[in-house]
Amino acid sequence: MTKITESHVEEFAIELLEAQGWKYLSPEDQELERENLSEVVLKKRLRDAINRINPYKLEIVREQAFKAVLNVASQNLVESNEAFHQMLTDARKQNSTD
Repeated sequence: MTKITESHVEEFAIELLEAQGWKYLSPEDQELERENLSEVVLKKRLRDAINRINPYKLEIVREQAFKAVLNVASQNLVESNEAFHQMLTDARKQNSTD
């Protein structure tokens, strides 16, 4: 019986995502985009994505979205994820009525 390790699962997941059009960004490449290793969000990628997804929104609205993502209030991971999800779903509802 073949032993399945975490690295096998990770490699398989990366292959599946790449097959769907996602680009894998190695840890080394991620480091190049961070000011320091404690920075969780790749800020340039976030800003680019906000601008790409919302090209018709005012710059001030896009900047507010950028800051909102960077400033999720809770230090609890579950609460932070829930708050981030709420921001995304609220924004999606708001965008669908624009």
